[in-house]
Amino acid sequence: MIDKIKKILSKTYIAKKINTYKKLNKIRKKQEEKTKKIKRHSYQIHLKIKNRNYDIKKILTFIFIFFILIIIFIYNSSFFKIKKIEILRQDPRTNISIAYMAIWDLKWKHIFKVDKNKLKEKLKNYQNNINYINITKFYPSTLRIKIWSYKEIYNTTINWKNYTILENWSVIPTNKQEENLLQLNILTNKQEKFVDYKQILKKKYLDKIRYIENKLNKNLLALQIKKIDYYVTAREVHFIFKNNLRIIFDISGNVENINNQIKKLIIFNKEYKNLNKTDIIYIDLRVKYKLYYCDTEEEYKCYQNLKRIYEIKK
Repeated sequence: MIDKIKKILSKTYIAKKINTYKKLNKIRKKQEEKTKKIKRHSYQIHLKIKNRNYDIKKILTFIFIFFILIIIFIYNSSFFKIKKIEILRQDPRTNISIAYMAIWDLKWKHIFKVDKNKLKEKLKNYQNNINYINITKFYPSTLRIKIWSYKEIYNTTINWKNYTILENWSVIPTNKQEENLLQLNILTNKQEKFVDYKQILKKKYLDKIRYIENKLNKNLLALQIKKIDYYVTAREVHFIFKNNLRIIFDISGNVENINNQIKKLIIFNKEYKNLNKTDIIYIDLRVKYKLYYCDTEEEYKCYQNLKRIYEIKK
């Protein structure tokens, strides 16, 4: 009896064990399947991301090449070629026709290829009176140029034609001479044929003329300058005042030499003769440490000297 009971119990125990094992096995299989699904899903996601990155790179490369081709096409087309040039002078001293002539070859050239410095140099070579230039590019095809000229300082006459002399010593033609400007006569054996808008004289000598003029106006207040004669070859300048007094300067030397000449004149005016009231015809300051003058007591001799040396008549 006991043995039967043991057999029954052992069978029950084994059955339970088998059931438990089956259950555990099912649970393990489910977990394995779940894990496989997760791995498979993550792998699919990774592949999708990888493929998507590859597609983005292809798209960006295509877009870049497309834009490069568009730029090359536009650059080589007429889109950025200069179709309009505007020249705006900021004073009446620049000749607009000459300015357009200087840069007319820019028409239908690429606006990107315009070198502003070279363009400015070209305009100034055609017209030396130009002082400042402002160039603005209005894309895609317009060029605007503003031009400022040097200021006027003297009137002059060359080859029987009226001109205005500017601060940089270029000359521009004029129909009517400015009343507020002094007359500077340029006396030379060499007459230039083409002087319009050109710098025909050396600036360093003409700067000395202006320096002397300013010194005379400052130190000889009672005297008023009527005109100036500049003898180019001899490097001499004559200041003629409204009382017809002529003062002769040498401008071949340095500024110190000019200051010494002015100093002699000022001392002579203060200590010897009042130049405003005097009967002096001319004063010659060219010789170092000396001053020569000729007055009305020797009027005939004075004018003979001026006529012989400078061809000046009374």
